[in-house]
This record gives sequence, structure tokens and C-alpha cells, in this order.
Amino acid sequence: MTIFLAGGSPATTPGDAYDLFVQMAKAAGQRIAIAVPGSHAEAVDAVPAYAEPILRRWPSAQIEPLWLVGPDETMWPDDPRTLAGLVLGDGHMSGCLDSLAVHRDEIVRLVRRGAPLLGFGAGAMAVSRHAIAGGTLFQGRTVAPPQASHGLDEVTVRDGLGLIGVTVETHADTALVLERAIAALHIGQAASAVTLDEGVCLGVDEVSGRTHVYGAGVLTWITQHGDQTTLRYETASGESTPAPEL
Repeated sequence: MTIFLAGGSPATTPGDAYDLFVQMAKAAGQRIAIAVPGSHAEAVDAVPAYAEPILRRWPSAQIEPLWLVGPDETMWPDDPRTLAGLVLGDGHMSGCLDSLAVHRDEIVRLVRRGAPLLGFGAGAMAVSRHAIAGGTLFQGRTVAPPQASHGLDEVTVRDGLGLIGVTVETHADTALVLERAIAALHIGQAASAVTLDEGVCLGVDEVSGRTHVYGAGVLTWITQHGDQTTLRYETASGESTPAPEL
């Protein structure tokens, strides 16, 4: 697995997903970049929560914080080719996408050479080719609660990092966003989506597209075929399975 998508926070992410992330990162070097949306002041308080589970397993890891403060102000690490892993934190979705878009090619190269990526919340949603930027309304209906809006009224889909084809939605069990993920498919850019409960982490092999589910909770695959929407629920089973259009 090279991509890990966590449905919730570092505190709710299963330990075996961290174990594999650290194992893979150790094989690639020592530098771990942790990118958090928001200003320097906001991110300073957030970075330790993402770093602690990694440092507990790997005390010698070199943590390099990044503040995702917009495309013109975000400072990317020196010599990013030598990063051993990348963590994308949760936060405001549009700010996350704006800041990461200008470094998309570097992130894709990093993952394709085998360095693991671990995304939380907005950071997990950003890896998709077509990423949900936010919104609560679709065709006049409310499909997500106000706290999941990310500052948008209408459900909005934007270009993401393009690491996987499936559109990702997180905090599914607490933010109640299953209907928004379905609405995103009706917008027409993506044919499939996946929603992650807060206790679930989805591992994706970037080469084969095979997946593995870690933790407790439910992962829901959503596929659109014309006017028909199909849901497939999955829980941690210990087996890897193919996923649609990864």
C-alpha cells in the first residue's frame, strides 16, 4: 500500500495503518512532511497530533511541518524527492486544494516512487481526481449538514491531486455526507465514490489498485450507472479487494 486514506482524525485512525505507513516510510528515508491547512499559527497547534503516532513508532523520524496557506505562500520542502512520506491533514477543503494543486506533480512523483501518503479528512479527499470541495445543496435538496459545507452552498466538485479515480468523502458517520457523495456522482465528472467512517482507514496500492480496510466502522463504495446508483458496504476483513476505477 502506498496511499492511506483516514476517515477521521489521528486519534481515531487504526494503529495497524500507522504501522504500515511507518514501515514503508523507513524504507524510503527519514523525512516526513506534515502538511496542515491554515495559517502558521493555526497549524502549529495541529501538527503535533499528526506527528505523535509516527514518532511513537519511529522516534528518529525527521518531521517537517508545512502550512497550507494558499498557492502563493505555501513553502514546499527542499529536495522533495528525498521525502520518506507525506501526511496531509484535515481542514478547509478549498484551501487544501488550492495549496496542494501547484505541487501536484511533485506529490504524484513522490507516491509513484513508493513513498507512502497518509491523508486525514480533507487531506484524504484531496487525493481524488475529482474532489468534493464542499457544499450542502444539490438540485434544491439538502444533502449534507451545514457543518460539512466548507464554506459552499451548492455541492462543488473540483480537480484534485488525481492519485486515484474514486471520489473520496470522509467523516461519513459523524458528518452524514453519504448523500453528498451520491450527489457528486450525479454532477457527472466521476463514476464512483467511497465514503469513510471516522474509525476507518482505506489503504490503496498505487500500482495495482488493490485496497485494504483497516479499523472499525463502515466504508461505502458508490457506483453510478446511468440513473442507477449502487452501494456496497465494506468493513475490515483482513483481505485486499479490487476497487472500482482506482
